[in-house]
Amino acid sequence: MFPRFLLALLIWSPLVSAHPTSVTVKATYNQQIVNLIVWICPDPTLFGMIQTALQNYRTVDDINKSVQDQVQGYKNGIWLVNTVNYSRTTADTDPKPNTMSKKICFVQAPDEEIIVFVAGVMV
Repeated sequence: MFPRFLLALLIWSPLVSAHPTSVTVKATYNQQIVNLIVWICPDPTLFGMIQTALQNYRTVDDINKSVQDQVQGYKNGIWLVNTVNYSRTTADTDPKPNTMSKKICFVQAPDEEIIVFVAGVMV
């Protein structure tokens, strides 16, 4: 089962605007269904990295390592990967409006209370 309140954070400076899109992914762990809300993620490669990690791993450390290994050297950029558990009952998961960069991903798995935010430091 997913750990509650998981946040995977990879920081990349610019932001992008996108309308949320609901995506259903069948996870390989116990063959459970993982419902994802893709708030921002115009780069299908970045989304694939997040999706793979969420499908295959359940701990903060494992998800962090998976995404970190995949993103290393992507677009010849420097990437920061930070994965944390958070315990707030309510979290503001709505990204800010009017963001412009196409190099960011904000994906939510609401049933599992998981948020994955991917961004670059220097690309």
